[in-house]
Amino acid sequence: MSGSGCGCVAIKAHAGRFGDMRRMEEQVKQKRTIKAGKEPLSREEKLNQYGSIGRWFQTICFIHVPVVGFIYMLVLAIRKSTPPVKKDFAKAYLLYRILVLLLAVALLFVLYRIGLDLIDGLLSFAKMK
Repeated sequence: MSGSGCGCVAIKAHAGRFGDMRRMEEQVKQKRTIKAGKEPLSREEKLNQYGSIGRWFQTICFIHVPVVGFIYMLVLAIRKSTPPVKKDFAKAYLLYRILVLLLAVALLFVLYRIGLDLIDGLLSFAKMK
């Protein structure tokens, strides 16, 4: 008899622990909401903050056009009416493009110098024969 009584106590203890876990999860959710200090954004607020899918599609299409894309991103980065998220994206993309351009120029310069030395060596070898 004493064995069956222990089982009930153990089950009740586990049920109490699960209840405590649920309460703790709810408290964490409430703290996150209070910490953020904001209620969930409405659809209109999200569109104003992030932009629509169509506008992002347009942006991605424009950035793939060689010169026009760079100018378009400059305009997005400078313009005051651009949503903050898209403005940050434009700045990051411009930084990325400038770094890649500088790396490409440096690589071309190194290859140019190596190529000139190689051609000079070949021409001097050809003159010897």
